[in-house]
Amino acid sequence: MAQVEEKQANNEQMASKLIFEKIPAKDLHISRVGGWLESRFHFRFANWRPQDPKRRGFGQLHVMNDDIVEANNGFGFHPHRDQEIFSYILSGELTHED
Repeated sequence: MAQVEEKQANNEQMASKLIFEKIPAKDLHISRVGGWLESRFHFRFANWRPQDPKRRGFGQLHVMNDDIVEANNGFGFHPHRDQEIFSYILSGELTHED
């Protein structure tokens, strides 16, 4: 129980220090895969390793990408062990299954 309380206290301390900074679209790393996917990385992901330490991670948040996926394409089945997935759709439809 003490470990849980300590972890919660650490998370609360980290949250109190969060500073949000707007990153212009022109400064996002862009990755293109196979003509069907264009991703804009807000911070470190896959093989991209930014020099700016503020863009190397964001606490417990593992991925934050803006993905543009061509219709009738996608990632195929892949697991998300111990991860929550949140998607917001600007246009079109999305199906996501694990």
